Amino acid sequence: KWGAEGPDRFDCSGLMQSAYRHAGLTIPRTSGQQYHAGKHVPVDQARPGDLIFWADAAGNPSAIHHVALYIGNNQVIQAPQTGETVKISDIWDSELVPKATRPA
Repeated sequence: KWGAEGPDRFDCSGLMQSAYRHAGLTIPRTSGQQYHAGKHVPVDQARPGDLIFWADAAGNPSAIHHVALYIGNNQVIQAPQTGETVKISDIWDSELVPKATRPA
């Protein structure tokens, strides 16, 4: 659900914020803010724990609308759209932002 922050419902950025909080790190609330919350690395160099983003306007970071947590093997854990459960997915290229964020 958009805007949900848990513990039983999450939107994408709320799930990322909760995951990092459980790991002892604080990151901002929205996916756009999360993009700027650490070092940027090319998506093909992402490591487990990095944040992967999707945006309107051909992957333009200023138009980010989705974030997911990279878990390795070209996969992410994500909170998809309303009505779907948190799940593991392969990274998809459509609207992919070319840089991942490694929160500090």
